[in-house]
Amino acid sequence: MGENDSNMRHGRLTRRIFLGGTTAAAASAILAACGGGSSATEAPKAASAVSGTTAATKAPVATTAGGAPTSAAGVTSAPSGSAVVGTTGDPNAKYAGPKIETGGTLKLLMWAHYVPAYDEYFDKWATDWGTKNNLKVTVDHVPTNTVVTKAAADVAIKGGHDLTQLQFPTDPHVFTENLVDVSGVAKYLDQKYGGFIDAAKQVSLIDGVWKSVPDFVIPYPGIYRKDYFDAAGVTKPVDTWDDLLKAGTALKKGGHPVGLGINQGSFDSNSHLISILLGFGGKWVEKDGKTIAINSPETKAAVEYVVELYKNAMTPEVLAWDDSGNNLLLTSDVGSFILNPISAYLSAKQEIQDKSLFSLPPAGPKGRFMVASGPYSWGVWNWSKQPGAAQQLIVDHIDDWLNGTKANKGYELPTLNSWLKKPMPVLSDTPKFNILQDTINDQSTVIVGYPGSPDSKAGQVNNTYIIPQMMAKAVNGQSADQAIKFAEDQLKTIYK
Repeated sequence: MGENDSNMRHGRLTRRIFLGGTTAAAASAILAACGGGSSATEAPKAASAVSGTTAATKAPVATTAGGAPTSAAGVTSAPSGSAVVGTTGDPNAKYAGPKIETGGTLKLLMWAHYVPAYDEYFDKWATDWGTKNNLKVTVDHVPTNTVVTKAAADVAIKGGHDLTQLQFPTDPHVFTENLVDVSGVAKYLDQKYGGFIDAAKQVSLIDGVWKSVPDFVIPYPGIYRKDYFDAAGVTKPVDTWDDLLKAGTALKKGGHPVGLGINQGSFDSNSHLISILLGFGGKWVEKDGKTIAINSPETKAAVEYVVELYKNAMTPEVLAWDDSGNNLLLTSDVGSFILNPISAYLSAKQEIQDKSLFSLPPAGPKGRFMVASGPYSWGVWNWSKQPGAAQQLIVDHIDDWLNGTKANKGYELPTLNSWLKKPMPVLSDTPKFNILQDTINDQSTVIVGYPGSPDSKAGQVNNTYIIPQMMAKAVNGQSADQAIKFAEDQLKTIYK
Protein backbone atom coordinates (compact mmCIF):
# COMPACT_ATOMS: atom_id res chain seq x y z
CA MET A 1 0.00 0.00 0.00
CA GLY A 2 3.03 2.26 -0.13
CA GLU A 3 2.89 5.56 1.78
CA ASN A 4 -0.74 5.15 2.81
CA ASP A 5 0.05 1.76 4.23
CA SER A 6 2.84 3.26 6.30
CA ASN A 7 0.48 5.93 7.60
CA MET A 8 -2.10 3.30 8.46
CA ARG A 9 0.40 1.25 10.40
CA HIS A 10 1.51 4.29 12.38
CA GLY A 11 -2.06 5.25 13.15
CA ARG A 12 -2.90 1.76 14.23
CA LEU A 13 -0.49 1.90 17.11
CA THR A 14 -2.09 4.92 18.74
CA ARG A 15 -5.71 5.11 17.79
CA ARG A 16 -7.63 3.18 20.41
CA ILE A 17 -6.31 3.70 23.97
CA PHE A 18 -9.79 4.75 24.88
CA LEU A 19 -13.23 4.04 26.28
CA GLY A 20 -12.74 6.26 29.24
CA GLY A 21 -9.67 4.72 30.78
CA THR A 22 -7.34 7.37 29.44
CA THR A 23 -10.11 9.91 29.85
CA ALA A 24 -10.62 9.26 33.55
CA ALA A 25 -6.94 9.25 34.34
CA ALA A 26 -5.65 12.09 32.20
CA ALA A 27 -8.68 14.33 32.49
CA SER A 28 -9.04 13.90 36.23
CA ALA A 29 -5.37 14.64 36.83
CA ILE A 30 -5.41 17.83 34.79
CA LEU A 31 -8.79 19.02 35.99
CA ALA A 32 -7.80 18.44 39.60
CA ALA A 33 -4.85 20.76 39.13
CA CYS A 34 -7.30 23.59 38.38
CA GLY A 35 -4.47 25.81 37.32
CA GLY A 36 -3.90 24.45 33.87
CA GLY A 37 -1.54 21.89 32.52
CA SER A 38 0.24 20.83 29.41
CA SER A 39 -1.05 18.34 26.92
CA ALA A 40 1.11 15.67 25.43
CA THR A 41 0.63 16.18 21.74
CA GLU A 42 2.64 16.33 18.60
CA ALA A 43 2.44 19.52 16.57
CA PRO A 44 -1.17 19.70 15.39
CA LYS A 45 -1.89 19.32 11.71
CA ALA A 46 -3.50 22.44 10.29
CA ALA A 47 -6.78 22.33 8.44
CA SER A 48 -8.64 23.34 5.54
CA ALA A 49 -16.25 18.78 0.83
CA VAL A 50 -18.95 18.84 -0.76
CA SER A 51 -22.47 18.48 0.55
CA GLY A 52 -24.81 15.57 0.55
CA THR A 53 -27.44 13.88 2.67
CA THR A 54 -28.69 10.37 2.84
CA ALA A 55 -32.06 8.80 2.92
CA ALA A 56 -33.82 7.09 5.74
CA THR A 57 -35.42 4.09 7.31
CA LYS A 58 -34.57 1.40 9.81
CA ALA A 59 -31.80 -0.17 11.81
CA PRO A 60 -30.82 -3.80 11.17
CA VAL A 61 -31.68 -6.67 13.44
CA ALA A 62 -28.59 -8.44 14.76
CA THR A 63 -27.83 -11.48 12.65
CA THR A 64 -25.61 -14.51 12.75
CA ALA A 65 -22.53 -14.74 10.60
CA GLY A 66 -24.60 -16.54 8.03
CA GLY A 67 -27.16 -13.78 7.92
CA ALA A 68 -29.95 -15.39 9.95
CA PRO A 69 -31.61 -13.50 12.81
CA THR A 70 -30.06 -14.23 16.17
CA SER A 71 -33.28 -15.76 17.43
CA ALA A 72 -32.98 -18.41 14.76
CA ALA A 73 -29.57 -19.28 16.13
CA GLY A 74 -30.96 -19.62 19.62
CA VAL A 75 -29.12 -16.55 20.88
CA THR A 76 -30.88 -14.18 23.21
CA SER A 77 -30.92 -10.54 22.15
CA ALA A 78 -28.56 -8.51 24.22
CA PRO A 79 -28.73 -5.19 25.84
CA SER A 80 -31.13 -2.96 27.58
CA GLY A 81 -33.09 -0.32 25.83
CA SER A 82 -35.64 -0.90 23.15
CA ALA A 83 -34.21 -1.72 19.76
CA VAL A 84 -35.16 0.97 17.29
CA VAL A 85 -36.01 -1.12 14.27
CA GLY A 86 -38.16 0.06 11.39
CA THR A 87 -37.96 3.73 12.34
CA THR A 88 -38.21 6.26 9.55
CA GLY A 89 -36.73 9.71 9.83
CA ASP A 90 -38.47 12.95 8.99
CA PRO A 91 -36.75 14.49 5.93
CA ASN A 92 -38.65 17.72 6.56
CA ALA A 93 -37.11 18.26 10.00
CA LYS A 94 -35.60 21.72 10.36
CA TYR A 95 -32.75 22.89 12.55
CA ALA A 96 -33.42 26.24 14.24
CA GLY A 97 -30.35 26.72 16.36
CA PRO A 98 -28.44 29.77 17.57
CA LYS A 99 -27.27 32.33 15.04
CA ILE A 100 -23.84 31.77 13.49
CA GLU A 101 -21.31 34.25 14.86
CA THR A 102 -19.47 35.55 11.78
CA GLY A 103 -16.12 37.22 11.29
CA GLY A 104 -14.20 35.26 13.91
CA THR A 105 -12.29 31.98 14.09
CA LEU A 106 -13.82 28.62 14.99
CA LYS A 107 -11.21 26.23 16.39
CA LEU A 108 -11.71 22.44 16.23
CA LEU A 109 -9.78 19.63 17.92
CA MET A 110 -10.00 16.05 16.65
CA TRP A 111 -7.96 12.89 16.09
CA ALA A 112 -5.56 12.29 13.22
CA HIS A 113 -7.67 9.77 11.35
CA TYR A 114 -6.49 6.24 10.72
CA VAL A 115 -7.49 6.71 7.06
CA PRO A 116 -5.50 9.78 5.92
CA ALA A 117 -7.94 10.52 3.09
CA TYR A 118 -10.60 11.32 5.66
CA ASP A 119 -8.55 14.15 7.18
CA GLU A 120 -8.07 15.57 3.69
CA TYR A 121 -11.82 15.42 3.07
CA PHE A 122 -12.74 16.93 6.43
CA ASP A 123 -10.21 19.76 6.33
CA LYS A 124 -11.35 20.88 2.89
CA TRP A 125 -14.99 20.58 3.91
CA ALA A 126 -14.38 22.66 7.06
CA THR A 127 -12.49 25.34 5.16
CA ASP A 128 -15.22 25.58 2.55
CA TRP A 129 -17.86 25.69 5.29
CA GLY A 130 -16.08 28.58 6.96
CA THR A 131 -15.81 30.52 3.70
CA LYS A 132 -19.51 30.00 3.04
CA ASN A 133 -20.43 31.20 6.53
CA ASN A 134 -18.00 34.13 6.71
CA LEU A 135 -15.63 32.90 9.40
CA LYS A 136 -12.31 31.10 9.58
CA VAL A 137 -12.21 27.45 10.63
CA THR A 138 -9.04 25.79 11.91
CA VAL A 139 -8.74 22.07 12.59
CA ASP A 140 -6.05 20.61 14.86
CA HIS A 141 -5.49 16.89 14.31
CA VAL A 142 -3.59 15.17 17.12
CA PRO A 143 -2.81 11.48 17.77
CA THR A 144 -5.73 9.53 19.12
CA ASN A 145 -4.45 9.01 22.64
CA THR A 146 -3.66 12.72 23.09
CA VAL A 147 -7.06 14.21 22.19
CA VAL A 148 -8.38 13.75 25.73
CA THR A 149 -5.29 15.21 27.40
CA LYS A 150 -5.42 18.21 25.08
CA ALA A 151 -9.13 18.62 25.84
CA ALA A 152 -8.46 18.43 29.58
CA ALA A 153 -5.73 21.05 29.22
CA ASP A 154 -8.19 23.31 27.39
CA VAL A 155 -10.64 22.87 30.26
CA ALA A 156 -7.97 23.80 32.78
CA ILE A 157 -7.34 27.16 31.08
CA LYS A 158 -10.92 27.63 29.81
CA GLY A 159 -9.68 28.18 26.29
CA GLY A 160 -7.93 26.70 23.30
CA HIS A 161 -10.65 25.20 21.13
CA ASP A 162 -14.35 25.84 20.60
CA LEU A 163 -15.35 22.37 19.50
CA THR A 164 -13.78 18.99 20.26
CA GLN A 165 -14.32 15.49 18.95
CA LEU A 166 -14.85 13.51 22.16
CA GLN A 167 -13.56 10.01 21.55
CA PHE A 168 -14.30 8.10 24.71
CA PRO A 169 -17.80 7.27 25.98
CA THR A 170 -16.81 8.70 29.36
CA ASP A 171 -15.71 12.09 27.99
CA PRO A 172 -19.10 13.86 27.98
CA HIS A 173 -19.68 12.61 31.54
CA VAL A 174 -16.25 13.75 32.76
CA PHE A 175 -16.48 17.15 31.05
CA THR A 176 -20.22 17.72 31.43
CA GLU A 177 -19.88 20.93 33.50
CA ASN A 178 -17.77 22.49 30.74
CA LEU A 179 -20.03 21.56 27.80
CA VAL A 180 -22.95 23.59 26.49
CA ASP A 181 -26.40 22.10 26.02
CA VAL A 182 -26.57 20.89 22.40
CA SER A 183 -30.05 19.42 22.66
CA GLY A 184 -31.24 21.47 19.68
CA VAL A 185 -28.70 19.82 17.39
CA ALA A 186 -29.18 16.31 18.78
CA LYS A 187 -32.98 16.47 18.65
CA TYR A 188 -32.92 17.74 15.07
CA LEU A 189 -30.66 14.89 13.93
CA ASP A 190 -32.61 12.36 16.00
CA GLN A 191 -35.84 13.44 14.30
CA LYS A 192 -34.44 13.70 10.79
CA TYR A 193 -32.55 10.41 10.75
CA GLY A 194 -34.76 7.98 12.66
CA GLY A 195 -33.21 8.26 16.11
CA PHE A 196 -29.82 7.56 17.65
CA ILE A 197 -28.86 4.05 18.71
CA ASP A 198 -29.02 3.39 22.45
CA ALA A 199 -25.24 3.39 22.91
CA ALA A 200 -25.07 6.91 21.48
CA LYS A 201 -27.74 8.14 23.87
CA GLN A 202 -25.90 6.62 26.84
CA VAL A 203 -22.79 8.54 25.85
CA SER A 204 -24.27 11.96 25.10
CA LEU A 205 -27.58 12.29 26.97
CA ILE A 206 -26.75 13.15 30.59
CA ASP A 207 -29.49 13.78 33.13
CA GLY A 208 -31.94 14.46 30.30
CA VAL A 209 -29.68 16.98 28.54
CA TRP A 210 -27.64 16.36 25.37
CA LYS A 211 -24.11 17.42 26.34
CA SER A 212 -22.54 16.17 23.11
CA VAL A 213 -23.73 15.11 19.65
CA PRO A 214 -22.99 11.48 18.66
CA ASP A 215 -21.18 11.07 15.36
CA PHE A 216 -19.92 7.54 14.68
CA VAL A 217 -18.84 4.24 16.20
CA ILE A 218 -16.11 1.76 15.20
CA PRO A 219 -17.09 -1.94 15.42
CA TYR A 220 -15.01 -4.96 16.41
CA PRO A 221 -15.89 -7.72 13.92
CA GLY A 222 -14.19 -11.06 13.67
CA ILE A 223 -11.46 -11.18 11.00
CA TYR A 224 -10.44 -14.68 10.01
CA ARG A 225 -8.32 -16.56 7.50
CA LYS A 226 -10.68 -18.58 5.35
CA ASP A 227 -7.83 -20.74 4.00
CA TYR A 228 -6.74 -21.75 7.51
CA PHE A 229 -10.33 -22.50 8.50
CA ASP A 230 -10.72 -24.72 5.44
CA ALA A 231 -7.46 -26.55 6.10
CA ALA A 232 -8.53 -27.24 9.70
CA GLY A 233 -11.90 -28.58 8.58
CA VAL A 234 -13.84 -25.62 10.00
CA THR A 235 -16.64 -25.23 7.49
CA LYS A 236 -18.51 -22.19 8.79
CA PRO A 237 -17.66 -18.76 10.24
CA VAL A 238 -17.48 -18.31 14.00
CA ASP A 239 -20.90 -17.22 15.29
CA THR A 240 -20.63 -18.01 19.02
CA TRP A 241 -17.88 -18.14 21.62
CA ASP A 242 -18.35 -21.91 21.68
CA ASP A 243 -17.74 -21.95 17.92
CA LEU A 244 -14.48 -20.06 18.49
CA LEU A 245 -13.30 -22.54 21.10
CA LYS A 246 -13.98 -25.51 18.84
CA ALA A 247 -12.52 -23.87 15.75
CA GLY A 248 -9.58 -22.40 17.65
CA THR A 249 -8.63 -25.78 19.10
CA ALA A 250 -8.37 -27.26 15.61
CA LEU A 251 -6.63 -24.21 14.20
CA LYS A 252 -3.96 -24.07 16.91
CA LYS A 253 -3.12 -27.71 16.27
CA GLY A 254 -2.48 -26.71 12.67
CA GLY A 255 -0.11 -23.93 13.74
CA HIS A 256 -2.58 -21.06 13.41
CA PRO A 257 -3.71 -19.80 16.82
CA VAL A 258 -6.51 -17.42 17.67
CA GLY A 259 -5.55 -14.00 19.06
CA LEU A 260 -7.55 -12.21 21.76
CA GLY A 261 -5.73 -9.94 24.20
CA ILE A 262 -5.50 -10.94 27.88
CA ASN A 263 -3.34 -8.16 29.26
CA GLN A 264 -3.07 -4.67 30.72
CA GLY A 265 -1.53 -3.10 27.62
CA SER A 266 -4.35 -2.72 25.11
CA PHE A 267 -7.90 -1.54 24.83
CA ASP A 268 -8.46 -4.59 22.64
CA SER A 269 -8.05 -6.67 25.77
CA ASN A 270 -10.81 -4.73 27.54
CA SER A 271 -13.10 -4.98 24.52
CA HIS A 272 -12.56 -8.70 23.99
CA LEU A 273 -12.88 -9.79 27.61
CA ILE A 274 -15.74 -7.51 28.64
CA SER A 275 -17.63 -8.72 25.56
CA ILE A 276 -17.11 -12.31 26.70
CA LEU A 277 -18.14 -11.45 30.26
CA LEU A 278 -21.39 -9.89 29.04
CA GLY A 279 -22.05 -12.72 26.59
CA PHE A 280 -22.01 -15.21 29.46
CA GLY A 281 -24.39 -13.04 31.48
CA GLY A 282 -21.77 -11.48 33.75
CA LYS A 283 -21.28 -7.80 34.56
CA TRP A 284 -19.23 -5.77 36.98
CA VAL A 285 -21.94 -3.32 37.98
CA GLU A 286 -25.72 -3.23 38.01
CA LYS A 287 -27.79 -0.85 35.90
CA ASP A 288 -27.86 1.64 38.78
CA GLY A 289 -24.13 2.20 38.22
CA LYS A 290 -23.45 1.67 41.91
CA THR A 291 -24.02 -1.94 42.92
CA ILE A 292 -21.05 -4.23 42.30
CA ALA A 293 -22.16 -7.41 40.55
CA ILE A 294 -18.94 -9.16 39.47
CA ASN A 295 -19.24 -12.10 41.89
CA SER A 296 -21.73 -14.35 40.12
CA PRO A 297 -22.03 -17.80 38.52
CA GLU A 298 -22.18 -16.08 35.14
CA THR A 299 -18.84 -14.34 35.71
CA LYS A 300 -17.33 -17.63 36.81
CA ALA A 301 -18.54 -19.31 33.61
CA ALA A 302 -16.94 -16.51 31.56
CA VAL A 303 -13.62 -16.83 33.43
CA GLU A 304 -13.57 -20.60 32.98
CA TYR A 305 -14.29 -20.15 29.28
CA VAL A 306 -11.39 -17.73 28.82
CA VAL A 307 -9.04 -20.17 30.56
CA GLU A 308 -10.13 -22.97 28.25
CA LEU A 309 -9.88 -20.75 25.15
CA TYR A 310 -6.39 -19.63 26.11
CA LYS A 311 -5.11 -23.14 26.77
CA ASN A 312 -6.59 -24.70 23.66
CA ALA A 313 -6.59 -21.96 21.04
CA MET A 314 -4.04 -19.27 21.90
CA THR A 315 -0.35 -18.76 22.70
CA PRO A 316 1.34 -16.91 25.61
CA GLU A 317 2.11 -13.81 23.50
CA VAL A 318 -1.47 -12.57 24.05
CA LEU A 319 -0.54 -11.93 27.70
CA ALA A 320 1.87 -9.16 26.69
CA TRP A 321 0.29 -7.49 23.64
CA ASP A 322 -0.32 -3.82 23.07
CA ASP A 323 -3.01 -2.68 20.64
CA SER A 324 -0.89 -3.69 17.66
CA GLY A 325 -0.57 -7.30 18.84
CA ASN A 326 -3.55 -8.90 17.18
CA ASN A 327 -3.03 -6.80 14.04
CA LEU A 328 0.48 -8.16 13.77
CA LEU A 329 -0.73 -11.70 14.37
CA LEU A 330 -2.99 -11.39 11.34
CA THR A 331 -0.37 -9.74 9.14
CA SER A 332 2.27 -12.29 10.21
CA ASP A 333 0.55 -14.93 8.08
CA VAL A 334 0.22 -17.10 11.21
CA GLY A 335 -2.92 -16.01 13.07
CA SER A 336 -6.29 -17.47 12.16
CA PHE A 337 -8.84 -15.23 13.96
CA ILE A 338 -8.85 -11.85 15.68
CA LEU A 339 -11.46 -9.31 16.83
CA ASN A 340 -10.52 -5.84 15.65
CA PRO A 341 -11.67 -2.80 13.69
CA ILE A 342 -11.11 -3.24 9.96
CA SER A 343 -7.80 -1.38 10.29
CA ALA A 344 -6.08 -4.73 10.82
CA TYR A 345 -7.41 -5.92 7.48
CA LEU A 346 -6.70 -2.68 5.62
CA SER A 347 -3.07 -2.62 6.78
CA ALA A 348 -2.40 -6.23 5.74
CA LYS A 349 -0.73 -7.24 2.49
CA GLN A 350 -3.09 -7.77 -0.43
CA GLU A 351 -2.49 -11.52 -0.42
CA ILE A 352 -3.62 -11.68 3.24
CA GLN A 353 -6.65 -9.51 2.51
CA ASP A 354 -7.59 -11.85 -0.32
CA LYS A 355 -7.61 -14.82 2.08
CA SER A 356 -9.44 -13.07 4.93
CA LEU A 357 -13.14 -12.68 5.67
CA PHE A 358 -15.27 -11.03 8.37
CA SER A 359 -17.79 -12.38 10.87
CA LEU A 360 -20.00 -10.87 13.55
CA PRO A 361 -18.67 -10.51 17.10
CA PRO A 362 -19.34 -13.90 18.73
CA ALA A 363 -22.45 -14.50 20.84
CA GLY A 364 -22.42 -16.11 24.25
CA PRO A 365 -25.07 -18.16 26.04
CA LYS A 366 -26.78 -14.94 27.20
CA GLY A 367 -26.48 -12.84 24.06
CA ARG A 368 -24.29 -11.17 21.47
CA PHE A 369 -22.41 -8.20 22.89
CA MET A 370 -19.68 -6.03 21.38
CA VAL A 371 -17.86 -3.33 23.32
CA ALA A 372 -17.23 -0.96 20.44
CA SER A 373 -14.82 1.93 19.94
CA GLY A 374 -16.89 5.01 20.70
CA PRO A 375 -19.41 6.30 20.00
CA TYR A 376 -17.36 9.37 19.19
CA SER A 377 -19.24 12.63 19.71
CA TRP A 378 -18.84 16.39 19.36
CA GLY A 379 -18.78 18.72 22.36
CA VAL A 380 -18.99 22.53 22.35
CA TRP A 381 -17.10 24.20 25.20
CA ASN A 382 -18.91 26.73 27.35
CA TRP A 383 -16.11 29.30 27.03
CA SER A 384 -16.48 29.42 23.25
CA LYS A 385 -17.42 32.76 21.71
CA GLN A 386 -18.71 30.86 18.67
CA PRO A 387 -21.31 28.43 20.14
CA GLY A 388 -23.84 29.05 17.39
CA ALA A 389 -21.28 28.48 14.64
CA ALA A 390 -19.96 25.37 16.39
CA GLN A 391 -23.42 23.83 16.60
CA GLN A 392 -24.25 24.67 12.99
CA LEU A 393 -20.99 23.08 11.88
CA ILE A 394 -21.94 19.87 13.68
CA VAL A 395 -25.32 19.85 11.96
CA ASP A 396 -23.85 20.38 8.51
CA HIS A 397 -21.02 17.91 9.10
CA ILE A 398 -23.36 15.10 10.09
CA ASP A 399 -25.75 15.99 7.27
CA ASP A 400 -22.74 15.33 4.98
CA TRP A 401 -22.26 11.83 6.38
CA LEU A 402 -22.39 10.10 2.99
CA ASN A 403 -19.31 11.87 1.68
CA GLY A 404 -17.54 11.31 4.98
CA THR A 405 -18.11 7.57 4.99
CA LYS A 406 -16.77 7.32 1.46
CA ALA A 407 -13.65 9.17 2.54
CA ASN A 408 -13.04 6.90 5.56
CA LYS A 409 -13.67 3.72 3.52
CA GLY A 410 -16.40 2.46 5.84
CA TYR A 411 -14.12 2.46 8.89
CA GLU A 412 -16.66 4.52 10.85
CA LEU A 413 -20.29 3.44 11.11
CA PRO A 414 -23.17 5.82 11.87
CA THR A 415 -25.07 6.13 15.14
CA LEU A 416 -28.32 7.20 13.46
CA ASN A 417 -30.83 4.51 12.53
CA SER A 418 -31.75 5.83 9.09
CA TRP A 419 -28.17 5.42 7.94
CA LEU A 420 -27.93 1.89 9.30
CA LYS A 421 -30.37 0.73 6.68
CA LYS A 422 -28.96 -1.80 4.23
CA PRO A 423 -27.50 -1.51 1.69
CA MET A 424 -25.09 0.89 3.36
CA PRO A 425 -22.68 2.96 1.25
CA VAL A 426 -19.16 1.54 0.91
CA LEU A 427 -19.84 -1.61 2.96
CA SER A 428 -22.40 -2.86 0.46
CA ASP A 429 -20.05 -2.22 -2.47
CA THR A 430 -17.69 -5.07 -1.53
CA PRO A 431 -19.27 -8.51 -0.89
CA LYS A 432 -16.94 -9.45 1.99
CA PHE A 433 -17.79 -6.17 3.77
CA ASN A 434 -21.54 -6.82 3.66
CA ILE A 435 -21.66 -8.49 7.06
CA LEU A 436 -20.15 -5.37 8.68
CA GLN A 437 -23.51 -3.71 8.09
CA ASP A 438 -24.91 -5.84 10.92
CA THR A 439 -22.29 -4.96 13.55
CA ILE A 440 -23.88 -1.76 14.91
CA ASN A 441 -27.39 -1.92 16.37
CA ASP A 442 -29.35 -1.85 19.60
CA GLN A 443 -29.18 -5.62 19.94
CA SER A 444 -25.44 -5.95 20.45
CA THR A 445 -23.56 -2.63 20.56
CA VAL A 446 -22.64 -1.71 24.13
CA ILE A 447 -20.14 0.59 25.80
CA VAL A 448 -17.91 0.46 28.83
CA GLY A 449 -19.86 0.35 32.09
CA TYR A 450 -22.85 -1.51 30.63
CA PRO A 451 -25.48 -1.99 31.97
CA GLY A 452 -24.56 1.07 34.03
CA SER A 453 -23.58 4.40 32.52
CA PRO A 454 -20.18 5.24 30.99
CA ASP A 455 -19.22 7.50 33.87
CA SER A 456 -15.79 8.23 35.32
CA LYS A 457 -15.96 5.16 37.56
CA ALA A 458 -16.52 2.93 34.54
CA GLY A 459 -13.59 4.68 32.92
CA GLN A 460 -11.42 3.90 35.92
CA VAL A 461 -12.32 0.22 35.67
CA ASN A 462 -11.20 0.32 32.05
CA ASN A 463 -8.07 2.31 32.78
CA THR A 464 -6.92 -0.13 35.44
CA TYR A 465 -7.83 -3.18 33.32
CA ILE A 466 -9.68 -4.89 36.13
CA ILE A 467 -11.51 -7.37 33.88
CA PRO A 468 -8.38 -8.34 31.89
CA GLN A 469 -6.46 -8.68 35.16
CA MET A 470 -9.15 -10.98 36.51
CA MET A 471 -8.96 -13.17 33.41
CA ALA A 472 -5.15 -13.16 33.36
CA LYS A 473 -4.95 -14.33 36.98
CA ALA A 474 -7.14 -17.31 36.15
CA VAL A 475 -5.19 -18.07 32.99
CA ASN A 476 -1.98 -18.03 35.05
CA GLY A 477 -3.20 -20.56 37.56
CA GLN A 478 -5.48 -18.94 40.11
CA SER A 479 -8.91 -20.45 40.57
CA ALA A 480 -11.87 -18.64 39.03
CA ASP A 481 -13.11 -17.81 42.52
CA GLN A 482 -9.77 -16.27 43.50
CA ALA A 483 -9.63 -14.21 40.31
CA ILE A 484 -13.18 -12.95 40.81
CA LYS A 485 -12.42 -12.04 44.43
CA PHE A 486 -9.50 -9.95 43.21
CA ALA A 487 -11.76 -8.10 40.77
CA GLU A 488 -14.42 -7.58 43.42
CA ASP A 489 -11.91 -6.08 45.84
CA GLN A 490 -10.62 -3.71 43.15
CA LEU A 491 -14.12 -2.63 42.21
CA LYS A 492 -14.91 -1.81 45.85
CA THR A 493 -12.14 0.79 45.83
CA ILE A 494 -13.80 2.51 42.86
CA TYR A 495 -17.52 2.16 43.62
CA LYS A 496 -17.33 3.42 47.21
